[in-house]
Amino acid sequence: MTSPPKPAVFTAGYTGVSVDGLIEALLEHSVQRVVDVRELPLSRRAGFSKNGLAARLAVDSIGYTHLRSLGSPRDARKRYMSDHDWPTFATAVNDHLMTPAAVEALDRLAELVGDERCCLLCTCPAPERCHRSLVAEALAEVKRVEVVHVRLLAA
Repeated sequence: MTSPPKPAVFTAGYTGVSVDGLIEALLEHSVQRVVDVRELPLSRRAGFSKNGLAARLAVDSIGYTHLRSLGSPRDARKRYMSDHDWPTFATAVNDHLMTPAAVEALDRLAELVGDERCCLLCTCPAPERCHRSLVAEALAEVKRVEVVHVRLLAA
């Protein structure tokens, strides 16, 4: 007897992409919910702040959830922006993902992924250098999922 296929969780970074380009990719992958894993869901780019993004996604029947506790810690993020030391940043994020608030948010994420096709959203274009890949790995420790990194094409 074969086991059922693993549910997928997608990840995407929006830098260099329009909101319409993001939504096109989400629809192409049949994503039903965006899970925003930015600590602060704000953007200088039009349409990517929390309320505007949620409203625009709703037009295409895509849900929106912000899980602040899964955002990269501010101090680690600032340090990484100046020194680009990925191993140190990854360690700080992984330590953060073991805090009670982050564990609770990972449990919530596991529930969402169990109910809908979800995409973790952050700003970074490259998942291998973005905390969302670490969040996806942590999720895979909690729930049997296939992680699919969607590479968006710049507008």
